Amino acid sequence: MVNGNSVRRSFALLALAALLAACSNSAVETTPTADAQPTRAPLPTEIRIVPTQPTATATVAPTSPATTTSAARPAILDVFPLSVGATWVYSVTVDDVVEYHWTGPVTETITAGKPQGLGWIFQSDVQGHPFRTQPVDRSQSYVVLDERIYEVPGDRDPMEYVATEGQSFGFSQILTWPLKVGQQWGPPEFLARGDGMYVWQVDARENVETPAGKFDNCYRLAFYWLDAHQLAWFCPGTGIVRWETHHHGSRHDEVWELQEFHRAASQTALGLIVEEYPIVASGVYTPDRLEYTGYITSTILERRQAWRNPPPVKVVESTNQVLAKFGFRLEPNPIKSNYEYRLYQGNTLAQDQIMGFRPVMVNQRGDDFALLLQTSKGEKLVRRAGIELWDPSQHASTGPILVGNDLVMVDLDSRWKQYTVRHGNKIVYTAPVPRTWTDNPVKGLWAWKGHWVLEVLGQVVIDGKSLNKEQGYDEIFNWRPLNGQPFYFFKKGNRIGVSYAGQVLPAAHQYDEVIHYRCCEPAAFNISGNETMVRFHARRDGMWYYVEMGIYS
Repeated sequence: MVNGNSVRRSFALLALAALLAACSNSAVETTPTADAQPTRAPLPTEIRIVPTQPTATATVAPTSPATTTSAARPAILDVFPLSVGATWVYSVTVDDVVEYHWTGPVTETITAGKPQGLGWIFQSDVQGHPFRTQPVDRSQSYVVLDERIYEVPGDRDPMEYVATEGQSFGFSQILTWPLKVGQQWGPPEFLARGDGMYVWQVDARENVETPAGKFDNCYRLAFYWLDAHQLAWFCPGTGIVRWETHHHGSRHDEVWELQEFHRAASQTALGLIVEEYPIVASGVYTPDRLEYTGYITSTILERRQAWRNPPPVKVVESTNQVLAKFGFRLEPNPIKSNYEYRLYQGNTLAQDQIMGFRPVMVNQRGDDFALLLQTSKGEKLVRRAGIELWDPSQHASTGPILVGNDLVMVDLDSRWKQYTVRHGNKIVYTAPVPRTWTDNPVKGLWAWKGHWVLEVLGQVVIDGKSLNKEQGYDEIFNWRPLNGQPFYFFKKGNRIGVSYAGQVLPAAHQYDEVIHYRCCEPAAFNISGNETMVRFHARRDGMWYYVEMGIYS
Protein backbone atom coordinates (compact mmCIF):
# COMPACT_ATOMS: atom_id res chain seq x y z
CA MET A 1 0.00 0.00 0.00
CA VAL A 2 1.37 3.40 -0.91
CA ASN A 3 2.02 5.80 1.97
CA GLY A 4 -0.63 8.54 1.88
CA ASN A 5 1.86 11.20 2.89
CA SER A 6 3.86 10.59 -0.25
CA VAL A 7 1.03 11.29 -2.65
CA ARG A 8 -0.30 14.73 -1.76
CA ARG A 9 -0.96 15.15 -5.42
CA SER A 10 -0.81 18.49 -7.23
CA PHE A 11 0.63 19.84 -10.42
CA ALA A 12 3.48 21.58 -8.66
CA LEU A 13 4.20 18.78 -6.25
CA LEU A 14 4.74 16.36 -9.10
CA ALA A 15 7.17 18.74 -10.69
CA LEU A 16 8.78 19.31 -7.32
CA ALA A 17 9.07 15.59 -6.72
CA ALA A 18 10.73 15.16 -10.07
CA LEU A 19 13.16 17.97 -9.42
CA LEU A 20 13.95 16.78 -5.93
CA ALA A 21 14.51 13.34 -7.35
CA ALA A 22 16.99 14.96 -9.71
CA CYS A 23 18.79 16.51 -6.77
CA SER A 24 21.20 14.83 -4.43
CA ASN A 25 18.86 14.99 -1.42
CA SER A 26 19.47 18.70 -0.88
CA ALA A 27 17.22 20.89 1.26
CA VAL A 28 13.73 21.41 -0.10
CA GLU A 29 14.32 24.88 -1.52
CA THR A 30 17.92 24.53 -2.71
CA THR A 31 18.50 24.75 -6.45
CA PRO A 32 18.86 21.32 -8.05
CA THR A 33 21.92 20.52 -10.12
CA ALA A 34 21.31 20.36 -13.83
CA ASP A 35 23.03 17.02 -14.39
CA ALA A 36 21.60 15.13 -11.42
CA GLN A 37 19.59 11.96 -12.06
CA PRO A 38 16.26 10.99 -10.47
CA THR A 39 16.35 8.33 -7.81
CA ARG A 40 12.65 7.43 -7.75
CA ALA A 41 9.42 8.18 -9.59
CA PRO A 42 7.28 10.90 -8.09
CA LEU A 43 3.85 9.88 -6.99
CA PRO A 44 1.03 12.08 -8.20
CA THR A 45 -0.81 14.60 -6.14
CA GLU A 46 -3.78 16.47 -7.31
CA ILE A 47 -4.86 18.66 -10.08
CA ARG A 48 -6.66 21.91 -9.96
CA ILE A 49 -8.83 23.79 -12.26
CA VAL A 50 -10.39 27.15 -12.37
CA PRO A 51 -13.72 28.84 -12.96
CA THR A 52 -15.69 30.47 -15.70
CA GLN A 53 -15.32 32.50 -18.75
CA PRO A 54 -15.08 31.72 -22.43
CA THR A 55 -12.28 32.07 -24.94
CA ALA A 56 -9.40 34.28 -23.92
CA THR A 57 -9.14 37.67 -25.56
CA ALA A 58 -6.63 40.46 -25.57
CA THR A 59 -6.78 42.78 -22.60
CA VAL A 60 -6.20 46.50 -22.26
CA ALA A 61 -2.99 47.26 -20.43
CA PRO A 62 -3.96 49.82 -17.79
CA THR A 63 -1.73 52.61 -16.67
CA SER A 64 0.26 51.58 -13.61
CA PRO A 65 -0.23 53.69 -10.50
CA ALA A 66 2.71 55.60 -9.11
CA THR A 67 2.60 53.59 -5.89
CA THR A 68 1.05 50.15 -5.60
CA THR A 69 0.43 48.35 -2.33
CA SER A 70 -1.78 45.58 -3.75
CA ALA A 71 -1.79 43.80 -7.07
CA ALA A 72 -4.49 44.54 -9.62
CA ARG A 73 -6.38 41.61 -11.06
CA PRO A 74 -4.01 39.78 -13.47
CA ALA A 75 -5.21 39.02 -16.98
CA ILE A 76 -4.28 35.35 -16.57
CA LEU A 77 -7.35 34.98 -14.32
CA ASP A 78 -9.51 35.52 -17.40
CA VAL A 79 -8.29 32.21 -18.84
CA PHE A 80 -7.47 30.41 -15.59
CA PRO A 81 -9.97 32.32 -13.42
CA LEU A 82 -9.55 31.43 -9.76
CA SER A 83 -12.52 32.73 -7.79
CA VAL A 84 -14.00 31.91 -4.41
CA GLY A 85 -16.66 29.24 -4.75
CA ALA A 86 -15.40 27.70 -7.99
CA THR A 87 -15.66 23.91 -7.85
CA TRP A 88 -14.35 21.12 -10.09
CA VAL A 89 -15.41 17.50 -9.84
CA TYR A 90 -13.12 14.93 -11.46
CA SER A 91 -13.53 11.25 -12.20
CA VAL A 92 -10.22 9.82 -10.97
CA THR A 93 -8.63 6.43 -11.55
CA VAL A 94 -5.57 5.37 -9.55
CA ASP A 95 -3.49 2.26 -10.30
CA ASP A 96 -0.69 2.07 -7.77
CA VAL A 97 1.46 -1.04 -7.39
CA VAL A 98 -0.01 -4.42 -8.21
CA GLU A 99 -2.60 -4.75 -5.46
CA TYR A 100 -4.17 -1.26 -5.46
CA HIS A 101 -6.84 0.11 -7.82
CA TRP A 102 -9.26 2.94 -7.02
CA THR A 103 -11.86 4.87 -9.02
CA GLY A 104 -14.03 7.67 -7.68
CA PRO A 105 -14.86 11.40 -7.68
CA VAL A 106 -12.46 14.04 -6.35
CA THR A 107 -13.64 17.62 -5.75
CA GLU A 108 -11.63 20.80 -5.44
CA THR A 109 -13.19 24.08 -4.25
CA ILE A 110 -11.63 27.52 -4.02
CA THR A 111 -12.38 28.62 -0.47
CA ALA A 112 -10.67 32.03 -0.21
CA GLY A 113 -8.81 34.53 -2.33
CA LYS A 114 -7.52 38.09 -2.18
CA PRO A 115 -4.55 40.25 -3.22
CA GLN A 116 -1.49 40.07 -1.01
CA GLY A 117 1.41 42.44 -1.66
CA LEU A 118 2.26 42.26 -5.36
CA GLY A 119 0.39 39.00 -5.91
CA TRP A 120 -2.88 37.20 -5.34
CA ILE A 121 -3.33 34.18 -3.08
CA PHE A 122 -6.17 31.66 -3.38
CA GLN A 123 -6.79 28.75 -1.02
CA SER A 124 -8.40 25.50 -2.09
CA ASP A 125 -9.75 22.38 -0.44
CA VAL A 126 -9.57 18.91 -2.03
CA GLN A 127 -11.97 16.17 -1.00
CA GLY A 128 -12.28 12.52 -2.01
CA HIS A 129 -8.78 11.42 -2.95
CA PRO A 130 -7.80 8.20 -1.15
CA PHE A 131 -4.24 9.42 -0.47
CA ARG A 132 -5.24 12.85 0.84
CA THR A 133 -6.84 12.23 4.19
CA GLN A 134 -5.09 14.72 6.49
CA PRO A 135 -6.03 18.46 6.54
CA VAL A 136 -2.55 19.50 5.39
CA ASP A 137 -2.84 17.09 2.45
CA ARG A 138 -6.28 18.37 1.44
CA SER A 139 -5.29 22.05 1.42
CA GLN A 140 -3.14 23.99 -0.99
CA SER A 141 -2.73 27.52 -2.28
CA TYR A 142 -2.34 29.22 -5.62
CA VAL A 143 -0.17 32.29 -5.95
CA VAL A 144 -0.69 34.53 -8.97
CA LEU A 145 2.21 36.84 -9.86
CA ASP A 146 1.74 38.88 -13.03
CA GLU A 147 0.90 36.26 -15.68
CA ARG A 148 2.26 33.26 -13.75
CA ILE A 149 0.47 30.84 -11.43
CA TYR A 150 2.28 28.87 -8.74
CA GLU A 151 0.88 25.95 -6.76
CA VAL A 152 1.84 25.79 -3.10
CA PRO A 153 1.43 22.69 -0.86
CA GLY A 154 -0.54 22.99 2.34
CA ASP A 155 2.53 22.94 4.58
CA ARG A 156 4.18 25.92 2.88
CA ASP A 157 3.51 29.64 3.39
CA PRO A 158 2.33 31.17 0.10
CA MET A 159 3.62 34.58 1.23
CA GLU A 160 7.15 33.26 0.64
CA TYR A 161 6.31 33.13 -3.05
CA VAL A 162 4.86 36.63 -3.03
CA ALA A 163 7.76 38.09 -1.07
CA THR A 164 10.34 36.70 -3.51
CA GLU A 165 8.14 37.26 -6.62
CA GLY A 166 8.46 33.56 -7.38
CA GLN A 167 12.25 33.49 -7.45
CA SER A 168 13.69 30.06 -6.54
CA PHE A 169 10.22 28.52 -6.89
CA GLY A 170 10.34 27.66 -10.58
CA PHE A 171 9.36 24.05 -9.88
CA SER A 172 6.02 25.30 -8.48
CA GLN A 173 4.98 27.33 -11.52
CA ILE A 174 2.11 25.48 -13.16
CA LEU A 175 1.09 27.98 -15.82
CA THR A 176 2.00 31.12 -17.69
CA TRP A 177 0.02 33.19 -20.18
CA PRO A 178 -0.18 33.61 -23.12
CA LEU A 179 0.76 30.14 -24.39
CA LYS A 180 2.06 28.88 -27.71
CA VAL A 181 3.18 25.49 -28.98
CA GLY A 182 6.81 24.86 -28.12
CA GLN A 183 6.84 27.23 -25.16
CA GLN A 184 8.59 26.08 -21.96
CA TRP A 185 8.84 27.29 -18.36
CA GLY A 186 10.52 26.07 -15.21
CA PRO A 187 13.77 26.49 -13.26
CA PRO A 188 16.41 28.29 -15.38
CA GLU A 189 18.97 25.52 -14.78
CA PHE A 190 16.75 22.92 -16.43
CA LEU A 191 15.58 25.19 -19.22
CA ALA A 192 19.26 25.67 -20.05
CA ARG A 193 19.73 21.92 -20.55
CA GLY A 194 17.70 22.10 -23.75
CA ASP A 195 16.53 18.47 -23.58
CA GLY A 196 12.95 19.22 -22.46
CA MET A 197 13.39 17.36 -19.17
CA TYR A 198 12.14 18.64 -15.80
CA VAL A 199 10.32 21.61 -17.35
CA TRP A 200 6.78 22.23 -18.49
CA GLN A 201 6.28 22.60 -22.21
CA VAL A 202 3.37 23.14 -24.61
CA ASP A 203 3.26 20.07 -26.86
CA ALA A 204 0.21 20.88 -29.03
CA ARG A 205 -3.21 22.49 -29.40
CA GLU A 206 -6.05 20.04 -29.78
CA ASN A 207 -9.63 19.22 -28.88
CA VAL A 208 -10.34 17.01 -25.88
CA GLU A 209 -13.48 15.30 -24.61
CA THR A 210 -14.28 14.39 -21.00
CA PRO A 211 -17.47 13.47 -19.12
CA ALA A 212 -18.01 17.24 -18.74
CA GLY A 213 -18.21 17.69 -22.51
CA LYS A 214 -16.08 18.55 -25.53
CA PHE A 215 -13.46 21.30 -25.25
CA ASP A 216 -11.92 22.88 -28.35
CA ASN A 217 -8.47 24.40 -28.96
CA CYS A 218 -6.95 23.31 -25.68
CA TYR A 219 -3.23 23.26 -24.89
CA ARG A 220 -1.59 19.92 -24.19
CA LEU A 221 1.07 20.51 -21.55
CA ALA A 222 3.78 17.96 -20.75
CA PHE A 223 6.36 17.39 -18.03
CA TYR A 224 8.98 14.69 -18.63
CA TRP A 225 11.54 13.10 -16.38
CA LEU A 226 13.57 9.91 -16.80
CA ASP A 227 11.15 7.30 -15.49
CA ALA A 228 7.76 9.01 -15.78
CA HIS A 229 5.81 11.75 -17.53
CA GLN A 230 2.77 13.91 -16.88
CA LEU A 231 0.26 15.35 -19.36
CA ALA A 232 -2.35 18.05 -18.75
CA TRP A 233 -4.93 19.53 -21.12
CA PHE A 234 -5.47 23.22 -20.34
CA CYS A 235 -8.57 24.83 -21.86
CA PRO A 236 -8.73 28.65 -21.57
CA GLY A 237 -11.72 29.71 -19.54
CA THR A 238 -12.12 26.33 -17.85
CA GLY A 239 -8.69 25.21 -16.70
CA ILE A 240 -7.32 21.65 -16.66
CA VAL A 241 -9.93 19.29 -18.09
CA ARG A 242 -7.79 16.16 -18.23
CA TRP A 243 -4.63 15.16 -16.37
CA GLU A 244 -2.49 12.02 -16.55
CA THR A 245 0.64 10.75 -14.87
CA HIS A 246 2.38 7.55 -15.99
CA HIS A 247 5.36 5.81 -14.50
CA HIS A 248 7.35 4.04 -17.18
CA GLY A 249 7.69 0.96 -15.00
CA SER A 250 3.91 0.85 -14.32
CA ARG A 251 4.46 1.55 -10.64
CA HIS A 252 1.89 4.32 -10.67
CA ASP A 253 -0.70 5.49 -13.20
CA GLU A 254 -3.35 8.08 -12.50
CA VAL A 255 -5.93 9.80 -14.72
CA TRP A 256 -8.20 12.73 -13.86
CA GLU A 257 -11.08 13.69 -16.16
CA LEU A 258 -13.34 16.67 -15.60
CA GLN A 259 -16.82 15.45 -14.75
CA GLU A 260 -18.53 18.62 -13.52
CA PHE A 261 -17.51 22.25 -13.48
CA HIS A 262 -19.34 24.70 -11.23
CA ARG A 263 -18.37 28.28 -11.87
CA ALA A 264 -17.59 30.72 -9.12
CA ALA A 265 -21.12 32.02 -9.43
CA SER A 266 -23.53 31.10 -6.70
CA GLN A 267 -27.19 30.40 -7.27
CA THR A 268 -29.99 31.21 -4.87
CA ALA A 269 -32.93 28.96 -4.20
CA LEU A 270 -34.98 30.97 -6.70
CA GLY A 271 -32.41 30.63 -9.48
CA LEU A 272 -30.68 34.02 -9.25
CA ILE A 273 -27.10 33.55 -10.48
CA VAL A 274 -24.48 35.75 -8.83
CA GLU A 275 -21.11 36.25 -10.54
CA GLU A 276 -18.43 38.35 -8.87
CA TYR A 277 -15.18 39.35 -10.55
CA PRO A 278 -12.45 40.83 -8.32
CA ILE A 279 -11.05 43.84 -10.22
CA VAL A 280 -8.58 45.86 -8.18
CA ALA A 281 -7.72 46.68 -4.57
CA SER A 282 -9.56 49.77 -3.33
CA GLY A 283 -6.27 51.46 -2.49
CA VAL A 284 -5.14 51.28 -6.12
CA TYR A 285 -8.05 52.51 -8.26
CA THR A 286 -11.75 53.28 -7.76
CA PRO A 287 -14.63 53.07 -10.25
CA ASP A 288 -14.36 56.75 -11.17
CA ARG A 289 -10.94 56.41 -12.80
CA LEU A 290 -10.33 55.59 -16.44
CA GLU A 291 -7.62 53.12 -15.41
CA TYR A 292 -10.19 51.06 -13.52
CA THR A 293 -12.07 50.13 -16.69
CA GLY A 294 -8.91 48.63 -18.16
CA TYR A 295 -9.11 45.80 -15.65
CA ILE A 296 -12.62 44.75 -16.73
CA THR A 297 -11.55 42.64 -19.66
CA SER A 298 -13.53 41.75 -22.75
CA THR A 299 -13.52 38.12 -21.60
CA ILE A 300 -15.52 39.09 -18.52
CA LEU A 301 -18.00 41.16 -20.51
CA GLU A 302 -18.48 38.68 -23.34
CA ARG A 303 -19.88 35.99 -21.08
CA ARG A 304 -23.27 37.65 -20.51
CA GLN A 305 -23.23 39.90 -23.55
CA ALA A 306 -26.32 38.28 -25.07
CA TRP A 307 -28.37 39.05 -21.94
CA ARG A 308 -26.77 42.40 -21.13
CA ASN A 309 -27.39 43.84 -24.59
CA PRO A 310 -29.93 41.69 -26.42
CA PRO A 311 -29.76 41.97 -30.22
CA PRO A 312 -32.13 44.74 -31.37
CA VAL A 313 -33.89 42.38 -33.74
CA LYS A 314 -34.97 40.17 -30.81
CA VAL A 315 -36.22 43.15 -28.80
CA VAL A 316 -38.26 44.33 -31.79
CA GLU A 317 -39.65 40.83 -32.36
CA SER A 318 -40.87 40.48 -28.75
CA THR A 319 -42.38 43.99 -28.84
CA ASN A 320 -44.17 43.28 -32.12
CA GLN A 321 -45.69 40.11 -30.68
CA VAL A 322 -47.57 42.32 -28.22
CA LEU A 323 -48.35 45.14 -30.66
CA ALA A 324 -49.73 42.77 -33.29
CA LYS A 325 -52.94 42.30 -31.30
CA PHE A 326 -53.63 46.03 -31.62
CA GLY A 327 -52.68 46.34 -35.30
CA PHE A 328 -49.29 48.06 -34.74
CA ARG A 329 -45.74 47.01 -35.58
CA LEU A 330 -42.21 48.38 -35.44
CA GLU A 331 -39.86 48.10 -38.40
CA PRO A 332 -36.24 49.17 -38.82
CA ASN A 333 -35.69 52.11 -41.13
CA PRO A 334 -34.34 50.37 -44.27
CA ILE A 335 -31.87 53.20 -44.78
CA LYS A 336 -30.53 53.31 -41.23
CA SER A 337 -31.05 49.60 -40.36
CA ASN A 338 -31.32 48.91 -36.61
CA TYR A 339 -30.36 52.42 -35.55
CA GLU A 340 -33.77 53.91 -36.32
CA TYR A 341 -37.29 52.52 -36.37
CA ARG A 342 -40.72 53.28 -37.79
CA LEU A 343 -44.10 52.52 -36.23
CA TYR A 344 -46.90 51.34 -38.50
CA GLN A 345 -50.63 51.03 -37.79
CA GLY A 346 -51.73 48.57 -40.39
CA ASN A 347 -50.04 49.78 -43.56
CA THR A 348 -50.03 53.41 -42.45
CA LEU A 349 -46.87 55.04 -41.12
CA ALA A 350 -47.82 56.31 -37.66
CA GLN A 351 -44.42 57.54 -36.43
CA ASP A 352 -40.93 57.69 -37.94
CA GLN A 353 -37.47 58.68 -36.68
CA ILE A 354 -37.79 56.47 -33.58
CA MET A 355 -34.44 56.27 -31.80
CA GLY A 356 -35.54 53.96 -28.97
CA PHE A 357 -38.51 52.64 -27.02
CA ARG A 358 -39.40 51.26 -23.61
CA PRO A 359 -41.06 47.88 -22.98
CA VAL A 360 -44.65 47.79 -24.16
CA MET A 361 -47.35 47.45 -21.47
CA VAL A 362 -50.89 46.03 -21.73
CA ASN A 363 -53.78 46.88 -19.42
CA GLN A 364 -55.62 44.37 -17.26
CA ARG A 365 -58.57 43.99 -19.63
CA GLY A 366 -56.18 43.40 -22.52
CA ASP A 367 -57.90 45.96 -24.75
CA ASP A 368 -55.30 48.77 -24.60
CA PHE A 369 -51.55 49.25 -24.44
CA ALA A 370 -48.94 51.92 -23.74
CA LEU A 371 -45.62 52.32 -25.55
CA LEU A 372 -43.22 55.20 -24.88
CA LEU A 373 -41.05 56.16 -27.84
CA GLN A 374 -37.90 58.28 -28.00
CA THR A 375 -38.03 60.14 -31.30
CA SER A 376 -35.97 62.84 -32.94
CA LYS A 377 -38.73 65.29 -31.95
CA GLY A 378 -39.09 64.26 -28.32
CA GLU A 379 -40.81 61.47 -26.44
CA LYS A 380 -44.20 60.21 -27.58
CA LEU A 381 -46.74 58.00 -25.85
CA VAL A 382 -48.58 55.53 -28.08
CA ARG A 383 -51.98 54.21 -27.02
CA ARG A 384 -54.55 52.29 -29.01
CA ALA A 385 -56.48 55.51 -29.53
CA GLY A 386 -53.53 57.49 -30.84
CA ILE A 387 -50.16 59.15 -30.21
CA GLU A 388 -49.49 62.11 -27.93
CA LEU A 389 -46.43 64.07 -26.83
CA TRP A 390 -44.88 63.14 -23.49
CA ASP A 391 -42.93 65.84 -21.66
CA PRO A 392 -40.46 64.10 -19.30
CA SER A 393 -39.67 67.39 -17.51
CA GLN A 394 -43.20 67.44 -16.09
CA HIS A 395 -42.91 63.85 -14.87
CA ALA A 396 -39.48 63.79 -13.17
CA SER A 397 -38.00 62.12 -16.26
CA THR A 398 -40.02 58.96 -15.62
CA GLY A 399 -42.35 57.28 -18.06
CA PRO A 400 -45.93 56.23 -17.32
CA ILE A 401 -46.93 52.71 -16.33
CA LEU A 402 -50.14 50.74 -16.61
CA VAL A 403 -51.64 49.48 -13.36
CA GLY A 404 -54.98 47.79 -13.76
CA ASN A 405 -56.62 49.58 -16.67
CA ASP A 406 -55.26 53.08 -16.06
CA LEU A 407 -52.01 54.97 -16.47
CA VAL A 408 -49.98 55.81 -13.38
CA MET A 409 -47.54 58.71 -13.61
CA VAL A 410 -45.43 61.04 -11.49
CA ASP A 411 -46.19 64.77 -11.67
CA LEU A 412 -43.89 67.55 -10.44
CA ASP A 413 -45.05 71.02 -9.50
CA SER A 414 -43.45 73.91 -11.39
CA ARG A 415 -41.05 74.75 -8.53
CA TRP A 416 -39.87 71.14 -8.00
CA LYS A 417 -41.03 71.33 -4.38
CA GLN A 418 -43.58 68.54 -4.44
CA TYR A 419 -44.33 65.44 -6.48
CA THR A 420 -47.53 63.48 -6.78
CA VAL A 421 -48.44 60.04 -8.05
CA ARG A 422 -51.55 60.06 -10.20
CA HIS A 423 -53.50 56.87 -10.92
CA GLY A 424 -55.83 57.67 -13.79
CA ASN A 425 -57.41 60.98 -12.78
CA LYS A 426 -56.90 60.42 -9.06
CA ILE A 427 -53.94 61.63 -6.96
CA VAL A 428 -52.95 58.69 -4.76
CA TYR A 429 -49.71 59.92 -3.18
CA THR A 430 -48.03 63.26 -2.46
CA ALA A 431 -44.62 64.00 -0.91
CA PRO A 432 -42.00 66.77 -0.86
CA VAL A 433 -39.13 66.49 -3.31
CA PRO A 434 -35.91 65.56 -1.41
CA ARG A 435 -33.23 68.20 -1.73
CA THR A 436 -30.33 67.07 -3.89
CA TRP A 437 -27.64 68.96 -5.77
CA THR A 438 -26.66 66.15 -8.10
CA ASP A 439 -29.46 64.81 -10.26
CA ASN A 440 -33.12 63.88 -10.40
CA PRO A 441 -34.25 62.57 -6.98
CA VAL A 442 -37.03 60.48 -8.56
CA LYS A 443 -35.24 57.32 -9.67
CA GLY A 444 -37.99 55.22 -11.17
CA LEU A 445 -41.62 54.18 -11.42
CA TRP A 446 -42.60 50.55 -12.03
CA ALA A 447 -45.67 48.35 -12.24
CA TRP A 448 -45.53 45.00 -10.44
CA LYS A 449 -48.39 42.56 -10.01
CA GLY A 450 -51.07 45.25 -9.90
CA HIS A 451 -49.05 47.65 -7.71
CA TRP A 452 -47.16 50.82 -8.46
CA VAL A 453 -43.64 51.15 -7.06
CA LEU A 454 -41.78 54.45 -6.74
CA GLU A 455 -38.13 55.00 -5.81
CA VAL A 456 -37.11 58.45 -4.58
CA LEU A 457 -33.53 58.96 -3.38
CA GLY A 458 -33.08 55.86 -1.22
CA GLN A 459 -36.77 55.47 -0.31
CA VAL A 460 -39.14 52.99 -1.98
CA VAL A 461 -42.90 53.43 -1.80
CA ILE A 462 -45.34 50.70 -2.87
CA ASP A 463 -48.96 51.79 -3.25
CA GLY A 464 -48.27 54.69 -0.89
CA LYS A 465 -46.54 52.60 1.84
CA SER A 466 -42.86 52.86 2.73
CA LEU A 467 -40.90 49.67 2.07
CA ASN A 468 -38.02 51.12 4.14
CA LYS A 469 -40.20 51.33 7.26
CA GLU A 470 -41.73 47.95 6.65
CA GLN A 471 -38.31 46.23 6.40
CA GLY A 472 -36.38 48.50 8.77
CA TYR A 473 -33.78 49.54 6.19
CA ASP A 474 -31.90 52.84 6.22
CA GLU A 475 -31.82 53.00 2.44
CA ILE A 476 -33.28 51.04 -0.49
CA PHE A 477 -32.06 51.64 -4.01
CA ASN A 478 -32.30 50.21 -7.52
CA TRP A 479 -35.68 48.56 -7.03
CA ARG A 480 -36.71 46.78 -10.23
CA PRO A 481 -38.68 43.75 -11.41
CA LEU A 482 -36.21 41.00 -12.35
CA ASN A 483 -37.76 38.06 -14.13
CA GLY A 484 -41.08 39.14 -12.64
CA GLN A 485 -39.79 39.26 -9.04
CA PRO A 486 -38.77 42.34 -6.97
CA PHE A 487 -35.04 43.00 -6.75
CA TYR A 488 -33.36 45.76 -4.76
CA PHE A 489 -30.33 46.78 -2.70
CA PHE A 490 -30.70 47.84 0.91
CA LYS A 491 -28.45 49.43 3.49
CA LYS A 492 -28.66 48.65 7.16
CA GLY A 493 -25.88 49.94 9.36
CA ASN A 494 -22.59 49.73 7.50
CA ARG A 495 -23.46 46.87 5.16
CA ILE A 496 -25.30 46.73 1.86
CA GLY A 497 -27.36 43.66 1.06
CA VAL A 498 -29.47 42.39 -1.82
CA SER A 499 -33.07 41.23 -1.73
CA TYR A 500 -34.64 39.15 -4.48
CA ALA A 501 -38.15 37.70 -4.55
CA GLY A 502 -38.56 38.47 -0.86
CA GLN A 503 -35.35 36.69 0.17
CA VAL A 504 -32.13 38.33 1.36
CA LEU A 505 -29.04 36.96 -0.36
CA PRO A 506 -26.43 35.27 1.87
CA ALA A 507 -23.78 37.29 3.68
CA ALA A 508 -21.24 36.24 1.04
CA HIS A 509 -23.00 38.68 -1.29
CA GLN A 510 -23.08 41.69 1.00
CA TYR A 511 -20.88 44.71 0.40
CA ASP A 512 -19.32 47.73 2.03
CA GLU A 513 -20.21 50.00 -0.89
CA VAL A 514 -22.22 49.76 -4.11
CA ILE A 515 -21.84 52.56 -6.64
CA HIS A 516 -25.21 54.23 -7.23
CA TYR A 517 -26.82 57.65 -7.70
CA ARG A 518 -23.59 59.07 -9.17
CA CYS A 519 -23.81 62.09 -11.44
CA CYS A 520 -22.02 63.16 -14.59
CA GLU A 521 -19.10 60.99 -15.77
CA PRO A 522 -19.04 58.69 -12.69
CA ALA A 523 -22.68 57.86 -13.52
CA ALA A 524 -21.24 55.36 -16.02
CA PHE A 525 -20.54 53.11 -13.02
CA ASN A 526 -24.04 53.30 -11.55
CA ILE A 527 -26.14 50.15 -11.30
CA SER A 528 -27.71 49.21 -14.61
CA GLY A 529 -29.67 46.31 -16.03
CA ASN A 530 -32.85 45.09 -17.65
CA GLU A 531 -35.64 42.57 -17.02
CA THR A 532 -33.11 39.71 -17.03
CA MET A 533 -30.00 40.89 -15.20
CA VAL A 534 -28.40 43.60 -13.03
CA ARG A 535 -24.75 44.68 -13.16
CA PHE A 536 -22.88 46.89 -10.71
CA HIS A 537 -19.56 47.79 -9.07
CA ALA A 538 -19.15 46.97 -5.39
CA ARG A 539 -16.45 47.13 -2.71
CA ARG A 540 -15.96 44.47 -0.07
CA ASP A 541 -13.02 43.94 2.31
CA GLY A 542 -10.70 46.29 0.45
CA MET A 543 -11.43 44.93 -3.05
CA TRP A 544 -13.56 46.31 -5.88
CA TYR A 545 -15.71 43.76 -7.72
CA TYR A 546 -17.63 43.87 -10.96
CA VAL A 547 -20.82 41.90 -10.28
CA GLU A 548 -23.55 40.51 -12.49
CA MET A 549 -26.75 38.98 -11.11
CA GLY A 550 -29.42 37.52 -13.32
CA ILE A 551 -31.83 34.83 -14.40
CA TYR A 552 -30.52 33.22 -17.57
CA SER A 553 -32.12 30.70 -19.89
